[in-house]
Amino acid sequence: MSAVFPRVHGVPRLPVPPGQSAFRMKGSLYANLLLRVAREVPDGAARLRAALPDPALARFIDQIFLASAWYDALPMVPLLATTARLKGISFEQETSHGARLRVTEDINGVYRLIFRLASPDLVAPRLSRAFGKYLDFGRAESTAARPGEVTITARGMPEFLASWYVQASGTFFRVALDLSGARDATVAWQPPEPAGHLGALPLLVLRARVEWR
Repeated sequence: MSAVFPRVHGVPRLPVPPGQSAFRMKGSLYANLLLRVAREVPDGAARLRAALPDPALARFIDQIFLASAWYDALPMVPLLATTARLKGISFEQETSHGARLRVTEDINGVYRLIFRLASPDLVAPRLSRAFGKYLDFGRAESTAARPGEVTITARGMPEFLASWYVQASGTFFRVALDLSGARDATVAWQPPEPAGHLGALPLLVLRARVEWR
């Protein structure tokens, strides 16, 4: 996690009831989280439900998550935080772990032709667009600064999801570049910029400098 973003401690309380925010992510992210819990935590499904601080969250994860369908994105934060507690690791470690598994699977599958058969200089400008396919919010763009460096900007990102986004997308960017043959890929996040509100939820502009050799 970049020093400009605070670490997540405890289990953050949702600003709106689960399933009711305007920010959505692909069901594959939730399906894979629940699969990891079942595989990596003894009696994981039952323990996760019992550990959730809000019964509405337990009801949220009882639904069937279709990979290509859209679901409220905000519950991902307390679900990851609770999973991390069950494993005895940090929110940041659990988020990075899940993102690494996701990008490795996708780059060996749906993104194989885009990433594994391209050079880092061709892959880097596509990073924000590729990660953005999991979300229906946070308009992201990549700007090439010089060979071996791009700036990635995500606009309209809900503040509640910022710590998740920088950890998950940062891991996605590094792993994708590594798999395309880059060396020493780094992602440096700048301080977030306020960008108004959607309803009562504060929005941010997030910006990162991505470098590699």
